[in-house]
Amino acid sequence: SSRLEKFMKAEIDYFAQKAPQPVRLDQIIKASTPEEVASLIHDKLPGHFATRIKHLEALPRWADVPEIQDVHKILSKSFRSLRLVERGHDLKEVTEVIADLRRRHKKVVPLLGDAIAQLRHDDLIDESFANKWLDTFLLARISTEMLTLHFMEMQECYLEHRGGDTSVCTGIVDRKCDPVAICQLAVDNVKGLRCDDDLGEYGEVDFIVEDYPCTASQGKIQFSFLPRYLLLLTEELLKNSAYATLLNRGDDPRGLDHFPVTLTVGSNNQQVVIKISDRGGGISEVSAEKLWSYSWSRRLGGFVKPMNQLASFDDPLEGLKQQRLGMGLPLCRLYTKYLGGSLQLMSVPGAGVDTYLVLSRIDPESITPTCESLV
Repeated sequence: SSRLEKFMKAEIDYFAQKAPQPVRLDQIIKASTPEEVASLIHDKLPGHFATRIKHLEALPRWADVPEIQDVHKILSKSFRSLRLVERGHDLKEVTEVIADLRRRHKKVVPLLGDAIAQLRHDDLIDESFANKWLDTFLLARISTEMLTLHFMEMQECYLEHRGGDTSVCTGIVDRKCDPVAICQLAVDNVKGLRCDDDLGEYGEVDFIVEDYPCTASQGKIQFSFLPRYLLLLTEELLKNSAYATLLNRGDDPRGLDHFPVTLTVGSNNQQVVIKISDRGGGISEVSAEKLWSYSWSRRLGGFVKPMNQLASFDDPLEGLKQQRLGMGLPLCRLYTKYLGGSLQLMSVPGAGVDTYLVLSRIDPESITPTCESLV
């Protein structure tokens, strides 16, 4: 009814004025039962959606851009659903609301990509504004994505182990995440893909995975982390290296096996570092300037223009699959930042690129001190 709509609009204004901060990763990790995660969702997400709605309304001519209107409707519906949901003891209604929310929000990143590309194309915003605006919006979205996925996986596990041992239910967290195994899985997944630009298959590139535990007695590297996100980040970075190798070394008479992509995994008590080294020729000066811009696509050689074809995706980093948006590296860096790490690229002109994914241990108190602190 129009009365309810007016009430909801007033609620959105009220929640947005409180200027909520994104849900911190440690808050998500500490919520270790479905009830605790549901409580965090109830306390935090309405404010996040309200803030993002106002963030959308701050864009020039936002009401005239269909994609922005669509995102506005998605967020408004999610705000309303969370404010009206009944929190029963079995969490059934909450689970249905969160599942619906996650399904609808899959469209947000590609819609935003088109909207920002349209505003850039119409000279209504500049590149700097677009990057800062997307950073703010997407960082908040990352916390929402992780929190809702944590709830869905936790709830599913608790239902499966009802009456039994629920200590195995850790949601999106793996207390013994094996980064070397994740890297090998990422290699296997990428080798099964074909390059978009008819350069061939990524499987034609040689990949080498090496690990260096900081002590021989440690055996293998393990840490408390989020394996699903680590896998997707690693896959995206590997595709960049494999693409450069195919593009710049595909016709080299020495053959592609002369230009392997090497993944090196090392760790100490504070962090785990994954270095991806390629010999794909390095990054050009022009590309280096635009590397972290959302609206730049290396593969298209310029700023992308809006397209009407939208896709919906199944994984948490759906924007990464849409290469035309040029969102791969900026989104990777944003996710890494949220996870308490850093993403850095070092290019050697004419030779290749070293990519450093530095990940902090998110649960340091659970780590047995077996290694000296390495700097």
